[in-house]
Amino acid sequence: MKSRHTLDWNEFLTRNYSKLLHVAKRWTEDPGDLVHHVYLRCIDKRYMENPFGYFVKAMYFEATRGKFKELYKTNDNEPQEQATETDWSKALQREQLELILDRLSWFDRTLFGLYLSGWNMAEISRRSGIGESTLYR
Repeated sequence: MKSRHTLDWNEFLTRNYSKLLHVAKRWTEDPGDLVHHVYLRCIDKRYMENPFGYFVKAMYFEATRGKFKELYKTNDNEPQEQATETDWSKALQREQLELILDRLSWFDRTLFGLYLSGWNMAEISRRSGIGESTLYR
């Protein structure tokens, strides 16, 4: 059974989600991810008199110097070149995978190509502007 604090935070987030997204856009390109990150941080806290102010302050902290900033750190480093493969079975598997990928839509094919080239989903998400959860789905 959920605690009363959790239910209060759920209700608060449901009522104020669009406002919180609008505020989160000030600090990040991933406002939905920031709101969800802070929600998970607040869910066990006691519900207070000014939850909107607390939530906005927590979003600011997370986006500027908290764990969210560490997780969504942006850099322009290119992925390192991968060493050539000497195992022929892996090379054949990679070629078969590329044949399968050619049958996918442009978006999925590009996404898998970047992932196989060494990019992680967080980097792809930041550069494309598509939420990381969307990419994983």
